[in-house]
Amino acid sequence: MAIINESAGASLDAAASAGTTYAMSVGDTFNGNLDRKFDEDWVGIELERGKTYRITLSGRGTAPDKAEDTILKLFDSSGNHLLTNDDIDPANRIFDSRLTFTVLAGGTYYIGAGSYTSNPGTDNSGTYTILVEEIEAVTVIGDTITGTSRGNSLTGTDETEKIHGLGGNDYLYGHGGDDELYGGTGNDTLNGGAGADRLAGGDGDDTASYSGSPAGVTVRLHDPAPRGGDAEGDIFARTVTFAYADNGRRAEVELPDIINLRGSDHDDILAGDQRANNLFGGRGDDTLYGGPGGDDTIIDTMDGGQGDDRLFGGRGDDDLYGGEGSDALKGGAGSDELWGGSGADVLDGGAGADVLDGGIGFDTFIFAPGHGEDAITDFRNGNDVIDISAFGLAGFDDLAVSSGADGAVIDLTEHGGGTILLEGFDIANLDASDFLF
Repeated sequence: MAIINESAGASLDAAASAGTTYAMSVGDTFNGNLDRKFDEDWVGIELERGKTYRITLSGRGTAPDKAEDTILKLFDSSGNHLLTNDDIDPANRIFDSRLTFTVLAGGTYYIGAGSYTSNPGTDNSGTYTILVEEIEAVTVIGDTITGTSRGNSLTGTDETEKIHGLGGNDYLYGHGGDDELYGGTGNDTLNGGAGADRLAGGDGDDTASYSGSPAGVTVRLHDPAPRGGDAEGDIFARTVTFAYADNGRRAEVELPDIINLRGSDHDDILAGDQRANNLFGGRGDDTLYGGPGGDDTIIDTMDGGQGDDRLFGGRGDDDLYGGEGSDALKGGAGSDELWGGSGADVLDGGAGADVLDGGIGFDTFIFAPGHGEDAITDFRNGNDVIDISAFGLAGFDDLAVSSGADGAVIDLTEHGGGTILLEGFDIANLDASDFLF
């Protein structure tokens, strides 16, 4: 069990390709360094068919030297992307990365070490460690791959297969062929890859992912016909059999059980349904709709992605994250929270008591009659602007403004609106230049 260190110096930096000069074996520890924003290191490794491995990528050392928020990827011998994991447990702020992978075709694979880079003002460079361990194997019989009671990452081949996750939070990847993916219990992620695939999440909050699609996808959870890229021909359903009590006859019904969507690196259209959905746009210029019901979380971009995107919350109390790019965010009904991220964003909370944060960039906050008791948390004088043109006011003198305990307050109740709190903003700096009438 060796400890392998990436050498210092630009000429010795691990390449982000199959041409990397660095390699490790199962049981080894690899210590590396992400030198800059968007740096990614690849390390080669030989994995055996039929065995299951746990790959962990974690920051090494102490802040500020260690990589604080890693992203782990796995590639096949040709450099084709297979799997990605960002955070082990983001709810508890464990931002290291981990994958569990069962090998169907033995040979050379490449582990990619990178970091989350969408956070404005940070680059998340630093030192890291990769550890690869062999763990309890899954079952492979013919074209059927079955996981264990723990969370597994199960990957098919270019042929048609049936992949069953069983217990735990699984990542199932069909690769090529017309595959059938069954998540089982747990919060599973299902990626059919190429081909017309059947994705059945089972129990838990399950996600259909198109992160490796070669083209943009259009996926609406209320529409049985996904289109474009790897989504073409896919079905989100599991078959449930009912028995009639009076005559014993049986009937089969297709029930959708995918609740969340993750897009590709291209221009996607993702839409939720009446449930509480999580929508992740990925890179590209995406359009995301929260759907007619539920309290949704809508995220334009993960993995350092960019794009000028449109996010619509719909009904319910929604969270919309714009990420990088000049995005348009509309909360709709409900008490929503909108974060523009970097770029010149347009934020419209709609009805309800909304919280708006434009982030970095020259942002526009839109309000119209019927809006609620809203707050802008980061209004910046000379950069941002408040668009109240829908009220038909003549100018600044028609506004009722006052100074409150938490900042400047704009009261539009006499004109059919609500109030707008500019948190921490000095009313003395508020004038006509901050508005569009």
